[in-house]
Amino acid sequence: MTTRLSKFEQTELELADFVGRYYADPLGWARVAFPWGQGILAKLNGPCPCQVKILTVLGEEVRKRRFNGRDAVPPIRIAVSSGHGIGKSVLFGIIDNWIKSTRPNSQGTVTANTYTQLETKTWAMIQAMAKLSLTAHWYEIGAQRIYRKLAKETWFSSPQSCGEENSEAFAGQHAASSTSYYLNDECSAIPDVIFEVQEGGLTDGE
Repeated sequence: MTTRLSKFEQTELELADFVGRYYADPLGWARVAFPWGQGILAKLNGPCPCQVKILTVLGEEVRKRRFNGRDAVPPIRIAVSSGHGIGKSVLFGIIDNWIKSTRPNSQGTVTANTYTQLETKTWAMIQAMAKLSLTAHWYEIGAQRIYRKLAKETWFSSPQSCGEENSEAFAGQHAASSTSYYLNDECSAIPDVIFEVQEGGLTDGE
C-alpha cells in the first residue's frame, strides 16, 4: 500500500529536516529563522556582535558534549555582564526558540529580577520572537507558556517570578532525553535560592 503525503505534510517534513540541521548551531538558526530587517527587527540586519559571540560559544559547547539522547552531559553555563540596550531580550528570544525548535520535549523556565522586567521585557520579547520564527505555527504562544501543539506538558517554556517564596516553582523540571534549561535576566538581583533550586533541573539530559 502506498501512502501519499499531503502538500502540508511534505512541507512540514522538509521543515523538520531543515530545522534539525541547526541542533548545534544557534548562530546559524538566529540568521535563518527570523525576518531580520522587518517589524520589530526592522533596524537590524542580523544578530549583533555580542549576540554572535554568545551564540557561537553556545554552539561550541553543545558540540563538545555530543549529547546522545540518553546519557546526561554537564550543563552549559554562560553568564554575561552587560549594560542596557545590547539586545539581551532578543538574545533570550533566539535561544529559547532555537532550543524548543531543535529539541523535542525540551523544557525551559525564564525569570528576571522583577516581575515587571519579566512580563514586559524578557518574556514579552521571547513571545515576540517565537511569533516571528520559521516554526511559529508549531506552538501555542500564551501569556503563561509557549508549548508545542499536542505536547503542552512535555515541550514548553514558561515564565516564573524569582521571589524567594516562589523558589519551588523552579523545581521538578526534567528532560532526561532532551534539554532542560533556564534563562535568567538581571542575575545579580535574583535570590541565591533560585539558582540552588535550578540545579535540580540540570542533573540529567542535556
